[in-house]
Amino acid sequence: MATHPTDPRESWPTPRSTAPTLLEPAPPPTAPPEVPPERNLGWGMLLALGVLALVAIGILIAWLVTRPDHRTGATTVVVTTSPSSAPTTRSTRPKVSVPIAVPDVLGQSQAPAERALREAGLKVTAATVPSHEPRGIVTAQHPAATSRIARGSHVRINVSAGSSKAAATTAPTPTPTTTASAPPQPKTASVPDATGDPLQAAVQRLATSGFLISLQYVPSDDPLGTVVAQSPQSGASATTGSHVTVNAASGPGTKPQETVPDLTGGTLPHAVAAANGAQLRLIYVKRPVRDKSQAGTVVDQSPAAGAHAPRNAQVLAYLAAYEGGP
Repeated sequence: MATHPTDPRESWPTPRSTAPTLLEPAPPPTAPPEVPPERNLGWGMLLALGVLALVAIGILIAWLVTRPDHRTGATTVVVTTSPSSAPTTRSTRPKVSVPIAVPDVLGQSQAPAERALREAGLKVTAATVPSHEPRGIVTAQHPAATSRIARGSHVRINVSAGSSKAAATTAPTPTPTTTASAPPQPKTASVPDATGDPLQAAVQRLATSGFLISLQYVPSDDPLGTVVAQSPQSGASATTGSHVTVNAASGPGTKPQETVPDLTGGTLPHAVAAANGAQLRLIYVKRPVRDKSQAGTVVDQSPAAGAHAPRNAQVLAYLAAYEGGP
């Protein structure tokens, strides 16, 4: 019996393989899944974002309202009573008193004059001055009648002390028993030269020589108050106690003209205050008097009350000095 040779391939074990068979084509690779496009924001998301924005704005406004303000300055408080009413503003400015007119008391007796001034809401200062008017009659007042001043201000009145001349006209003339002596002859003196001097020095020089001064301001480019002329002129002989007219410079440029107040009858501090209140300055010289009640008061002035003088000019006052006697 013949034997057939064995195919070696039949006796070999079949190898295991994980590779795909070549007899069948491999399937094509699977494509990745498509990614869906981004979805648009929905209405819910938009509403949430709007609410957050409104909350942020509210917080910002609250912070701005409650934030402390470091700016300085006056604060105005506006009070509104109702939506339809107009806002009203609180004012902290002080109330201003309305000026009142000064009553005219010239020629009245002292008591009624003082009463009229007090009833008008003013205070009164009375000074006794020599005058030919009957005793107790008001001869001057400052401020003048109809002037408007604040309530409670002072008004000065000059009250006549009477005069020996007025008394002589009413009292019987006594029969002389002795021969009257002749009055003393007036003394004379040489008028000093005051031109070119400052006003205060000129006044002192003339007063020391026994003269009174009538002061007036004239236009001149010399410094304010410089004496530019005088009458009588220097070297002339004049009676002591007579007046020497002094012209003082108004100074260069144009200056406001101030009204000279009435200084007579008041004390020196009162005269200084009155002059300064009129934007003028005061200089004074002493003048001997026999009436003790006049001591320390202004008995004369130059320029006279109501005249005009340039601002910061000097006004001369004569202050009574009691020199004794019976």
